[in-house]
Amino acid sequence: SVQRFKRKIWFLIKFRRRIEENENWKYGKQIISVDLARYTFSKMVTRILCLASNVNTVLLRSQLDQLHSEAETTRRKANNARLRLLRLSEAADKLRRRAATSLRMGKEDDARELLFQKKKVMTALEKSKGRIELLDELAAKLNEVR
Repeated sequence: SVQRFKRKIWFLIKFRRRIEENENWKYGKQIISVDLARYTFSKMVTRILCLASNVNTVLLRSQLDQLHSEAETTRRKANNARLRLLRLSEAADKLRRRAATSLRMGKEDDARELLFQKKKVMTALEKSKGRIELLDELAAKLNEVR
């Protein structure tokens, strides 16, 4: 329909130029048709501008909805990362207790292995903390757009 409007506007512009160039169109029905053409031209331009405005509004709304959904996804990821952080800290605490128990029982190799696993869990815990901070910053910036 936009192409149809463009063709009509092109025709009306061409028609208007032809009328303005030709002096014989000054009398009678020709004047009415010129006024009608000018009215139709201005009405069509208004329609096209409204159509463009509606398209921009729809585009902006869709982008805003996309930002809202992205903010919601980011908050969900941050909450999941917090839950993972809790699980990791509990696992690290359990490993520490098991290592202490193994040392008391004289199983130094098992205790060493458990402490090595605890070290891995602690590095994962630190990475998880960093990820939570980044997700919180991103969520804050996305909420600023709201």
